[in-house]
Amino acid sequence: MVNILIWIFLEILGNSKNPISLIEFGALFGPFVSNGDYWRFFSSIFIHIGIIHLLFNQIAILIFIRLNESIYGNLKLLIIYIFSGLFANLLSYYLTPFNISAGSSGAIFGIAGSYLAFLLYQKPKEPIEKRENLIGISIIILINLLYGITDTRIDNWAHIGGLISGFIMGLLMLKIFNYQTNLFIKMSLLIIIILTLLLNIHLRSYYLKHNISTYIFSAEIYIKTSNKEKALYELISAKEIAYKNHDQNSLNKINNLLQSINK
Repeated sequence: MVNILIWIFLEILGNSKNPISLIEFGALFGPFVSNGDYWRFFSSIFIHIGIIHLLFNQIAILIFIRLNESIYGNLKLLIIYIFSGLFANLLSYYLTPFNISAGSSGAIFGIAGSYLAFLLYQKPKEPIEKRENLIGISIIILINLLYGITDTRIDNWAHIGGLISGFIMGLLMLKIFNYQTNLFIKMSLLIIIILTLLLNIHLRSYYLKHNISTYIFSAEIYIKTSNKEKALYELISAKEIAYKNHDQNSLNKINNLLQSINK
Protein backbone atom coordinates (compact mmCIF):
# COMPACT_ATOMS: atom_id res chain seq x y z
CA MET A 1 0.00 0.00 0.00
CA VAL A 2 2.87 2.40 0.84
CA ASN A 3 4.44 1.75 -2.58
CA ILE A 4 1.16 2.54 -4.35
CA LEU A 5 0.56 5.77 -2.41
CA ILE A 6 4.10 7.00 -3.07
CA TRP A 7 3.79 6.18 -6.78
CA ILE A 8 0.49 8.12 -7.00
CA PHE A 9 2.07 11.05 -5.15
CA LEU A 10 5.06 10.98 -7.52
CA GLU A 11 2.81 10.89 -10.60
CA ILE A 12 0.76 13.85 -9.34
CA LEU A 13 3.77 16.03 -8.52
CA GLY A 14 6.20 14.78 -11.14
CA ASN A 15 6.70 11.76 -13.38
CA SER A 16 7.73 8.32 -12.14
CA LYS A 17 9.65 7.67 -15.36
CA ASN A 18 11.53 10.96 -15.31
CA PRO A 19 15.08 10.57 -13.87
CA ILE A 20 15.05 14.07 -12.40
CA SER A 21 11.72 13.49 -10.64
CA LEU A 22 12.96 10.16 -9.31
CA ILE A 23 16.09 11.74 -7.83
CA GLU A 24 14.12 14.63 -6.34
CA PHE A 25 11.71 12.21 -4.65
CA GLY A 26 14.41 9.98 -3.16
CA ALA A 27 15.75 7.48 -5.70
CA LEU A 28 19.22 6.10 -5.03
CA PHE A 29 21.90 8.21 -6.73
CA GLY A 30 25.49 7.68 -5.61
CA PRO A 31 26.81 11.25 -5.93
CA PHE A 32 24.01 12.59 -3.72
CA VAL A 33 24.39 9.78 -1.20
CA SER A 34 28.12 10.45 -0.87
CA ASN A 35 27.21 14.08 -0.17
CA GLY A 36 25.11 13.09 2.85
CA ASP A 37 21.77 11.88 1.44
CA TYR A 38 21.98 8.54 3.28
CA TRP A 39 18.20 8.49 3.67
CA ARG A 40 18.06 7.48 0.00
CA PHE A 41 19.05 3.92 0.97
CA PHE A 42 15.65 3.70 2.65
CA SER A 43 13.43 5.96 0.54
CA SER A 44 14.38 4.35 -2.78
CA ILE A 45 12.89 1.02 -1.62
CA PHE A 46 9.40 2.53 -1.93
CA ILE A 47 9.81 4.44 -5.22
CA HIS A 48 8.90 2.75 -8.52
CA ILE A 49 9.68 3.62 -12.12
CA GLY A 50 6.35 3.51 -13.95
CA ILE A 51 3.13 1.57 -13.40
CA ILE A 52 4.43 -1.75 -14.80
CA HIS A 53 7.37 -1.76 -12.40
CA LEU A 54 5.01 -1.05 -9.52
CA LEU A 55 2.45 -3.73 -10.46
CA PHE A 56 5.00 -6.50 -10.97
CA ASN A 57 6.63 -5.75 -7.62
CA GLN A 58 3.30 -5.57 -5.79
CA ILE A 59 2.27 -8.97 -7.16
CA ALA A 60 5.65 -10.44 -6.16
CA ILE A 61 5.32 -8.96 -2.64
CA LEU A 62 1.89 -10.56 -2.17
CA ILE A 63 3.14 -13.97 -3.37
CA PHE A 64 6.28 -14.10 -1.24
CA ILE A 65 4.66 -12.64 1.87
CA ARG A 66 2.00 -15.36 1.76
CA LEU A 67 4.74 -17.99 1.47
CA ASN A 68 6.72 -16.60 4.42
CA GLU A 69 4.03 -15.27 6.77
CA SER A 70 3.50 -18.49 8.70
CA ILE A 71 7.27 -19.15 8.85
CA TYR A 72 8.63 -15.90 10.25
CA GLY A 73 5.63 -13.85 11.35
CA ASN A 74 4.89 -10.26 10.37
CA LEU A 75 7.54 -8.48 12.45
CA LYS A 76 10.48 -10.67 11.39
CA LEU A 77 9.27 -10.56 7.80
CA LEU A 78 9.21 -6.75 7.89
CA ILE A 79 12.75 -6.71 9.29
CA ILE A 80 13.95 -9.04 6.51
CA TYR A 81 12.20 -6.90 3.90
CA ILE A 82 13.71 -3.60 5.09
CA PHE A 83 17.17 -5.00 5.78
CA SER A 84 17.32 -6.73 2.39
CA GLY A 85 16.23 -3.53 0.66
CA LEU A 86 18.95 -1.56 2.48
CA PHE A 87 21.65 -4.11 1.72
CA ALA A 88 20.53 -4.34 -1.91
CA ASN A 89 20.89 -0.57 -2.23
CA LEU A 90 24.26 -0.67 -0.49
CA LEU A 91 25.61 -3.19 -3.04
CA SER A 92 24.18 -1.10 -5.86
CA TYR A 93 25.83 1.99 -4.34
CA TYR A 94 29.12 0.13 -4.21
CA LEU A 95 29.12 -1.27 -7.74
CA THR A 96 26.99 1.11 -9.83
CA PRO A 97 27.08 4.42 -7.91
CA PHE A 98 26.29 6.63 -10.92
CA ASN A 99 23.09 4.80 -11.87
CA ILE A 100 19.67 5.98 -10.72
CA SER A 101 18.09 3.10 -8.82
CA ALA A 102 14.63 2.68 -7.29
CA GLY A 103 12.16 -0.03 -6.41
CA SER A 104 11.42 -2.79 -3.93
CA SER A 105 12.93 -5.55 -6.09
CA GLY A 106 15.96 -5.95 -3.81
CA ALA A 107 13.70 -6.30 -0.77
CA ILE A 108 11.52 -8.81 -2.65
CA PHE A 109 14.57 -10.87 -3.55
CA GLY A 110 15.37 -10.75 0.15
CA ILE A 111 12.01 -12.29 1.01
CA ALA A 112 12.64 -14.94 -1.67
CA GLY A 113 16.07 -15.57 -0.16
CA SER A 114 14.57 -16.01 3.32
CA TYR A 115 12.14 -18.60 1.91
CA LEU A 116 15.07 -20.40 0.29
CA ALA A 117 16.83 -20.40 3.67
CA PHE A 118 13.76 -21.92 5.29
CA LEU A 119 13.54 -24.69 2.70
CA LEU A 120 17.22 -25.59 3.15
CA TYR A 121 17.17 -25.34 6.95
CA GLN A 122 13.82 -27.00 7.64
CA LYS A 123 13.65 -30.69 8.46
CA PRO A 124 10.94 -31.70 6.00
CA LYS A 125 7.76 -33.49 6.95
CA GLU A 126 7.11 -33.96 3.25
CA PRO A 127 10.50 -34.35 1.43
CA ILE A 128 8.89 -34.42 -2.03
CA GLU A 129 6.97 -31.18 -1.41
CA LYS A 130 10.13 -29.54 -0.06
CA ARG A 131 12.10 -30.58 -3.14
CA GLU A 132 9.40 -29.24 -5.47
CA ASN A 133 9.26 -25.91 -3.62
CA LEU A 134 13.04 -25.65 -3.62
CA ILE A 135 13.23 -26.28 -7.35
CA GLY A 136 10.37 -23.86 -8.00
CA ILE A 137 11.83 -20.93 -6.03
CA SER A 138 15.31 -21.56 -7.48
CA ILE A 139 13.94 -21.42 -11.04
CA ILE A 140 12.04 -18.17 -10.33
CA ILE A 141 15.17 -16.56 -8.85
CA LEU A 142 17.39 -17.76 -11.70
CA ILE A 143 15.01 -16.54 -14.43
CA ASN A 144 14.78 -13.10 -12.84
CA LEU A 145 18.56 -12.80 -12.43
CA LEU A 146 19.16 -13.89 -16.04
CA TYR A 147 16.55 -11.41 -17.26
CA GLY A 148 18.34 -8.71 -15.25
CA ILE A 149 21.56 -9.46 -17.11
CA THR A 150 19.88 -8.96 -20.50
CA ASP A 151 18.23 -5.65 -19.59
CA THR A 152 20.61 -2.82 -18.65
CA ARG A 153 17.75 -0.85 -17.07
CA ILE A 154 17.46 -3.44 -14.31
CA ASP A 155 19.65 -3.08 -11.22
CA ASN A 156 20.76 -6.70 -10.98
CA TRP A 157 23.32 -5.96 -8.27
CA ALA A 158 20.45 -4.85 -6.05
CA HIS A 159 18.67 -8.14 -6.78
CA ILE A 160 21.78 -10.14 -5.88
CA GLY A 161 22.39 -8.07 -2.74
CA GLY A 162 18.79 -8.53 -1.63
CA LEU A 163 18.88 -12.28 -2.28
CA ILE A 164 22.10 -12.83 -0.32
CA SER A 165 21.09 -10.64 2.63
CA GLY A 166 17.59 -12.16 2.74
CA PHE A 167 19.03 -15.66 2.78
CA ILE A 168 21.43 -14.75 5.62
CA MET A 169 18.70 -12.95 7.57
CA GLY A 170 16.40 -15.95 7.11
CA LEU A 171 19.01 -18.27 8.61
CA LEU A 172 19.66 -15.83 11.45
CA MET A 173 15.94 -15.57 12.21
CA LEU A 174 15.55 -19.34 12.21
CA LYS A 175 18.72 -20.20 14.14
CA ILE A 176 19.62 -17.22 16.31
CA PHE A 177 16.81 -14.66 16.57
CA ASN A 178 14.42 -17.03 18.31
CA TYR A 179 13.24 -17.61 21.86
CA GLN A 180 16.07 -20.12 22.58
CA THR A 181 18.91 -17.63 22.08
CA ASN A 182 19.76 -15.18 24.87
CA LEU A 183 19.33 -11.45 24.38
CA PHE A 184 23.07 -10.63 24.61
CA ILE A 185 23.94 -12.76 21.56
CA LYS A 186 21.05 -11.29 19.58
CA MET A 187 21.99 -7.69 20.37
CA SER A 188 25.72 -8.27 19.78
CA LEU A 189 25.07 -9.74 16.36
CA LEU A 190 22.67 -6.93 15.47
CA ILE A 191 25.23 -4.29 16.50
CA ILE A 192 27.94 -6.01 14.41
CA ILE A 193 25.66 -6.04 11.34
CA ILE A 194 24.73 -2.35 11.73
CA LEU A 195 28.36 -1.26 12.29
CA THR A 196 29.51 -3.26 9.26
CA LEU A 197 26.91 -1.56 7.07
CA LEU A 198 27.83 1.91 8.37
CA LEU A 199 31.55 1.29 7.85
CA ASN A 200 31.01 0.17 4.25
CA ILE A 201 28.83 3.21 3.51
CA HIS A 202 31.51 5.50 4.94
CA LEU A 203 34.31 3.88 2.91
CA ARG A 204 32.38 4.07 -0.35
CA SER A 205 31.32 7.65 0.31
CA TYR A 206 34.93 8.62 0.99
CA TYR A 207 35.96 7.18 -2.39
CA LEU A 208 33.15 8.93 -4.27
CA LYS A 209 33.94 12.29 -2.66
CA HIS A 210 37.37 12.10 -4.32
CA ASN A 211 36.01 10.96 -7.68
CA ILE A 212 35.57 13.69 -10.29
CA SER A 213 32.56 11.92 -11.86
CA THR A 214 30.64 12.43 -8.61
CA TYR A 215 30.79 16.23 -8.99
CA ILE A 216 30.14 16.22 -12.75
CA PHE A 217 27.08 13.97 -12.48
CA SER A 218 25.75 16.03 -9.57
CA ALA A 219 26.28 19.27 -11.52
CA GLU A 220 24.36 17.88 -14.50
CA ILE A 221 21.40 17.04 -12.27
CA TYR A 222 21.44 20.46 -10.63
CA ILE A 223 21.58 22.17 -14.04
CA LYS A 224 18.52 20.19 -15.17
CA THR A 225 16.66 21.26 -12.02
CA SER A 226 17.73 24.90 -12.53
CA ASN A 227 19.73 24.93 -9.31
CA LYS A 228 22.63 26.96 -10.72
CA GLU A 229 24.22 27.76 -7.37
CA LYS A 230 24.70 24.11 -6.40
CA ALA A 231 25.73 23.20 -9.96
CA LEU A 232 28.43 25.86 -9.86
CA TYR A 233 29.72 24.57 -6.52
CA GLU A 234 29.97 21.01 -7.89
CA LEU A 235 31.76 22.18 -11.05
CA ILE A 236 34.30 24.23 -9.07
CA SER A 237 35.06 21.14 -6.95
CA ALA A 238 35.35 19.03 -10.10
CA LYS A 239 37.66 21.57 -11.69
CA GLU A 240 40.02 21.44 -8.72
CA ILE A 241 40.28 17.65 -9.03
CA ALA A 242 40.72 17.85 -12.82
CA TYR A 243 43.59 20.37 -12.49
CA LYS A 244 45.21 18.23 -9.82
CA ASN A 245 45.02 15.10 -12.02
CA HIS A 246 45.84 16.95 -15.27
CA ASP A 247 42.58 15.56 -16.69
CA GLN A 248 42.01 17.60 -19.86
CA ASN A 249 38.93 15.63 -21.01
CA SER A 250 37.14 16.34 -17.74
CA LEU A 251 38.20 19.99 -17.86
CA ASN A 252 36.65 20.33 -21.32
CA LYS A 253 33.40 18.78 -20.07
CA ILE A 254 33.37 21.04 -17.01
CA ASN A 255 33.92 24.15 -19.12
CA ASN A 256 31.04 23.14 -21.42
CA LEU A 257 28.76 22.75 -18.39
CA LEU A 258 29.87 26.12 -17.02
CA GLN A 259 28.99 27.73 -20.36
CA SER A 260 25.53 26.15 -20.24
CA ILE A 261 24.98 27.70 -16.80
CA ASN A 262 25.94 31.16 -18.04
CA LYS A 263 23.59 31.07 -21.01
